[in-house]
Amino acid sequence: MTRNKKIIIIATITAVVVIFARAPWLDNLNLHDNVFEERAEIDGTI
Repeated sequence: MTRNKKIIIIATITAVVVIFARAPWLDNLNLHDNVFEERAEIDGTI
């Protein structure tokens, strides 16, 4: 394997790890707020 291919593979893996480490769609507070808004009117919380 050439050096350029190794660099591309490592850069791709690093980018994927960084994206999943940040993962704004996996934020617990945001998820809680969305579920609360959907369910609050049904069960009378609001």
